[in-house]
Amino acid sequence: YQNAVKEALTYARDYQILGVHDVVAKLIDVPSELETALDMALGAAAQNIVTDTEETAKTLIEYLRQNRLGRATFLPVSSMKSRTLDDRERKLLSMKGCLGVASELCGFKETHRGVMEALLGRTVIAEDLDAGVQMMRAGGHQFRLVTLQGDVLHAGGSMTGGSANQRAQNLLGRDRVIRELQKELAQKSAVLETAMAAIGVLETKQEETLQAIDTARYKLQQQEIAVVRDTERQASAKAELEQHLARLTAVKDAVEQLNEDIEELQADLKRIAEQSADGAPDEEEMAKKTTELS
Repeated sequence: YQNAVKEALTYARDYQILGVHDVVAKLIDVPSELETALDMALGAAAQNIVTDTEETAKTLIEYLRQNRLGRATFLPVSSMKSRTLDDRERKLLSMKGCLGVASELCGFKETHRGVMEALLGRTVIAEDLDAGVQMMRAGGHQFRLVTLQGDVLHAGGSMTGGSANQRAQNLLGRDRVIRELQKELAQKSAVLETAMAAIGVLETKQEETLQAIDTARYKLQQQEIAVVRDTERQASAKAELEQHLARLTAVKDAVEQLNEDIEELQADLKRIAEQSADGAPDEEEMAKKTTELS
């Protein structure tokens, strides 16, 4: 909004000034395909402030003047009079390319009919400039006409057109854009909610999977410990077996040695017995043999 308009609306809101309706752009519902045409048709009037009476408008005007905040235009509902096409002019609405009267193609409260018809009751909307020129000629240039592209043919014959400055968003379409964005936001919020629910399910599954992995990892560690323990037992048993085998070998060797010693003793006894049979043994040799045997 223009600064004076913003200041007046802020003052009315903060000090609860009754009877201030809003700017024209907020009080009229324009189809999206007519936004450009109506934006050009209204021009600065889109920011005119609608009030209930002249007294309310006077209060805001005094506030702007005393504080040197600029100028604004006010449209009191009590004093605004409808201005519409007469019967002869309405017959032109059937011409090719004519879409209708601007005030009749928009929506607004019945309370604001006088204001809207004063602004747009004698404004006709045409599809293009060619159709507009033909209608204005037929009507004697007695009313105003605007095309869908935003060209304006004024009463009296003057014309305004060309390329309009591209603004971020005109006031007439702002509410529509807000509604569309709110609808889109609601849709995306629903998608987000569904996605978040899916994420929750996946996170639950992930937690279960992680728990299963931890359980499997614990079991694997226990198996590895058991394997190590069994391997150690096997190695210990193998070492004991080798010790026993070594002992067994030693015992076998000892037995063989004893058997050999026994055989030698038996041979010696036999030889001694034979010598005894032949006669008295040689005492010196017997003592020597006794020492060896000992």
